[in-house]
Amino acid sequence: MTNTTTSTTESPRSLGDSFRKLLRQDTGLIPVLAALVILVIYFEARSSIFLQAYNIANLFTQASVYVLLAMAETWLLLLGEIDLSLGWVSTGAGMLAGIYTNVQYGWPWPLAFALGLVAAVLVGVVAGFLTVKMNMPSLIVTLGLQSLVQGLVIYELNRVFQGGSRLRCVRAAGFR
Repeated sequence: MTNTTTSTTESPRSLGDSFRKLLRQDTGLIPVLAALVILVIYFEARSSIFLQAYNIANLFTQASVYVLLAMAETWLLLLGEIDLSLGWVSTGAGMLAGIYTNVQYGWPWPLAFALGLVAAVLVGVVAGFLTVKMNMPSLIVTLGLQSLVQGLVIYELNRVFQGGSRLRCVRAAGFR
């Protein structure tokens, strides 16, 4: 008795076939791609340097922070949770790093960066503790933490800028 097996190997698809299959599976992609094409045409018509390599690299550099924050929020959304404090926590961490590298404090930037990171992690630990251990809804916890961090950021910025002092980075950027 002999066993004969026939294997069918799928021929490699072309890029066009793969794209058409993707469009058939996800109809929500069509409006997004159409909007992207319209935006690229609009901005290229407004400025001929829009599609230049250095401008595209600059756009990717500027968007990288927001992409990382969006990826972090996506993980929470996939788990059925939400973090409304994400924007203000990242703002507060950046503000702390900026203030402590100021002439007034004179910290080296890696140490100031670490301080901002530790502050953001502490807010995350508090949010995680209240959500997981205290069984509070993440929406309520992060909404409260957002308000708290927003208030701290505004208070600290008012304190630092009181009396006309300015951050070194603001002066270096040419703002008066």
